[in-house]
Amino acid sequence: MKIKAVVILCAISLLAVAGCGEKTGQPVVAVDVEKTDLGKGQPPEGEIAPEGENMDNPGSKEVPGDGNTARDNAEKLEGSVKSIGDASIVVSRSFTEEKEGVLLMYAPAEGSGEEVLVTVNFSEDTRYMLHTVKNGGVNGDSDVTETEASFADIEEGSSLSLEGYFVTPDKEYMADSVIIYKFI
Repeated sequence: MKIKAVVILCAISLLAVAGCGEKTGQPVVAVDVEKTDLGKGQPPEGEIAPEGENMDNPGSKEVPGDGNTARDNAEKLEGSVKSIGDASIVVSRSFTEEKEGVLLMYAPAEGSGEEVLVTVNFSEDTRYMLHTVKNGGVNGDSDVTETEASFADIEEGSSLSLEGYFVTPDKEYMADSVIIYKFI
């Protein structure tokens, strides 16, 4: 688990550094990946039911925790903050894809047709953590200081890793937990 966290931190730090240069939309980070079963149990893209609605019988409500609600289909979202509202933010989504056993993480160029902007909403129960990373995280956990944070700690341009669920596919997201990365 710690190795995965280090890989993610390195990928995000490289994304942040690459974002300062030419904006091409090409993959900017390559890391080795351990194959896991993370995708199992997820519905096909575009088949997330509105909270509490049964896809087989629209209009009927399901019991929370039965695997049929949007909240039960948790998904990770990573990206950088484009704008901040009173109780929500807009994130430019980062993507990962696997090629020849290597996981590539990239962010489409700002304003390009490939850029995906997602509105992220927060609840009273959303948990916030600030990960301050020094030395680009090359020394693993010893380079990362974790502290509790709040919505006020989110800044434009911040790299975020969110856990939650899409309320509407690829457009609106409800965050249950947020990691804000600060690179020093």
